[in-house]
Amino acid sequence: MMRIVSGPEEVAEEGARFVAERLVASAEELTGPISLVLSGGRTPARLYSLLAGQAGAGVPWGRVRAFWGDERCVPLEDPRSNYRMALSSGLLTRGFSSVHRIAGELPAEEAAAVYEAELRDLIPGRSFPRFDLMLLGLGDDGHVASLFPGSAQVSETERWVIATQEHGDIRRVTFTMPVLASARHLVFLVTGQEKAQALRMTLAGPRASGGPRTPAGALLEMVASKALAGGEAPEVMWLVDAAAASDLPAG
Repeated sequence: MMRIVSGPEEVAEEGARFVAERLVASAEELTGPISLVLSGGRTPARLYSLLAGQAGAGVPWGRVRAFWGDERCVPLEDPRSNYRMALSSGLLTRGFSSVHRIAGELPAEEAAAVYEAELRDLIPGRSFPRFDLMLLGLGDDGHVASLFPGSAQVSETERWVIATQEHGDIRRVTFTMPVLASARHLVFLVTGQEKAQALRMTLAGPRASGGPRTPAGALLEMVASKALAGGEAPEVMWLVDAAAASDLPAG
């Protein structure tokens, strides 16, 4: 499903409403804790601030566990930290059941190993964890989480969490593709003209778009394959502003 709205503020507002509604529904549908996977970026930052306010008032936060899908390997006080961004938004004052951040201040391989071990202790007995709601962005090169075009990490099929090579002089830690494709709900937040080509290529696929397959496109293919095979495939929601949607075919 895709919703196209006028601008980034409307994407954040729609996203906050959707996340709140989905968490409430999950609390009614499921027993035990509910899992919410957070992402970085400007639009999520605004979404989190809305959830910290009135938009999140009806959510049973005491049942929600917070996780991160990726993180930059920077100190906690670094403004590039995804955890710091969520903390600054006020969202983490909501009284989550638990908060499980990636220790980006550690060396990348160590941070990935520590996070995977923590997740396997929390979610035993599964090939891959099934998070209830996962927020994702889309890079202007089509990357998703911190899975970048041309990287070997895109093809990882066994690990839950891996370290990346340097991007912009920073290494990162990220969930692997099978973890992303095992969520119950994926919500993509995409804003800005600079994302228009990547969005078109991701949704159309390499043959139709005339370009390479993006990591986000590979994720969609994995989701479609799982659904076709009757597996635990996520429902995918795209919240997109008009600028990001400007290269999509009419109709």
